[in-house]
Amino acid sequence: MALIKCPECGKDVSDKAKVCPHCGFPIEKYEKLDPDSFVTIEKDNKDSAVVSLVLSIIGLMLPIIGLPLIILAFLFALKGRNSSYRELAIAANTLCFIGLLLTVICFGIMILFYLQIVNAIPNLESAMDTSLDNLAFSINNLKNNTKSDNESAAISNLRTLAVSEAVFQNINGFYTNLDGLETADLIDAKLASGTKQGYTYLYGSLDDGQFTFSFNANPVNYSTGTLFLYVDHTGVIRYSNYGQANENSEPID
Repeated sequence: MALIKCPECGKDVSDKAKVCPHCGFPIEKYEKLDPDSFVTIEKDNKDSAVVSLVLSIIGLMLPIIGLPLIILAFLFALKGRNSSYRELAIAANTLCFIGLLLTVICFGIMILFYLQIVNAIPNLESAMDTSLDNLAFSINNLKNNTKSDNESAAISNLRTLAVSEAVFQNINGFYTNLDGLETADLIDAKLASGTKQGYTYLYGSLDDGQFTFSFNANPVNYSTGTLFLYVDHTGVIRYSNYGQANENSEPID
């Protein structure tokens, strides 16, 4: 009686046995095969067990993208269990199940992450809209504050011009334009240039400065102010919201 390896479990069995006493594999149908056939089958099964272990380890190291390797490892392990390397095949099967579990967990995490992003988008859009609204409100307030500051500065500059004209006329006996007031050191160069802090200043007189003068202060554009201002030899500052002011406009004081 000779001993052979069971193709199923890889354990030693009698070549006379009809079935393997260890696993129940039908040895009888292999009795008439050449002994080398058992060696070939055993070698193939051993190779399958080794390959399954290698593939399962690689697949385990690469969750999700290693899923095809895990499936291949599982198929090779089924064949490898019929060899003396049965333990390797079983180990490969175990790693395959672990790999599948990790893949499922990774997929679950990805789905949860995706859902969080999808749910966060409306909140993010709402936050962005709120931020943009706040920014627009702040810019609008800044513009309004700038306009108010420019208008206040223009009123103050017209008072300065009216007082300066009075001083100049008291000394020289007549009124003068912006250049004349600068030459007399009564106003600064910026105001004398005719443009200062968002407003332009225009000199006028009905009698070449003998007895009258007037100044118009107009905003450079709508963003720098909305009041059109006017002052003359009476010293009364007047305003208009609808265009250049004159001696008939409403007094601001």
